[in-house]
Amino acid sequence: MSAMQRTAAWLCDQQSSVGAWSDKWHASPYYATVCGVTALRDMAERRAASADAVDIRAEVAISRAVEWVLGSQRRNGSWGRWAGTAEETAYALQILLYRARPDRPSLSAAVKGYRFLVEAQDAPMTPLWHDKDLYTPTLVVRAAILSARHLGRAVPGLSQAARPGVRAIPRPRRTGLRTGDRTSRVTNESNVDGQGAGTVGG
Repeated sequence: MSAMQRTAAWLCDQQSSVGAWSDKWHASPYYATVCGVTALRDMAERRAASADAVDIRAEVAISRAVEWVLGSQRRNGSWGRWAGTAEETAYALQILLYRARPDRPSLSAAVKGYRFLVEAQDAPMTPLWHDKDLYTPTLVVRAAILSARHLGRAVPGLSQAARPGVRAIPRPRRTGLRTGDRTSRVTNESNVDGQGAGTVGG
């Protein structure tokens, strides 16, 4: 087994029973989960031409992450641990759209999420990153939001469907983000136990 396969297998082992990952540096499991999905994506993409057990596990892990994201979307189209935020919605959109062929439920959820992201992208940022207290690395978060916007525009019809009053869901088609300044701090007195998600990182 190669180093890449061993690493991928370890990463799959860290996924929680609900399909998410968590990380000690971030209060929200959406951040760790998009990292996990991104890391496993290439191995899962090889699944069509491979019977390798690790590739199969990677594909299953991504599917479980997508199902968790679909099941945790809020009514206003956003995602968030405590409340819907642009940052966490950006991570959720990346999870849904990083697949080569997003399915119809993923695209339908992405339309709602993209609409929220456009409306909320300039709202005050919620501190979600761990240090001695919670803070926001502004450049990192802005990069994640912009990346999700660009990713959404790369999916034919998604950004157009996300306009208010447009209900059409685009047909699935193949589609082809660390430093930052700390600008917002709050006292970390909240429970940040990771919602029972598997832990990534040491």
